[in-house]
Amino acid sequence: MPYTLSTSEWVKKGMPLCLIGDSGTGRSHLLIALGTEAAMAGIRVKYTLAAKLLGYTEPRANRS
Repeated sequence: MPYTLSTSEWVKKGMPLCLIGDSGTGRSHLLIALGTEAAMAGIRVKYTLAAKLLGYTEPRANRS
C-alpha cells in the first residue's frame, strides 16, 4: 500500500526519510512542512541538523 508523506503514516510505521539535493531545492522547506503536519497529528517533532545527529562539530577558529 503506498504511503503519502503528508499523512504522517510513514512516521507511525517507523519508515525513514532522507532528502538529498542541491542547495536551494527546498529540502528544508519540505521537511518543516512535513514536521508541522506530523505535529498537528499529535506526533512529537524535533528539528535538528544532520551534522548534530552525526556528532560533527565545526572546527574552532584560530584565536592567535
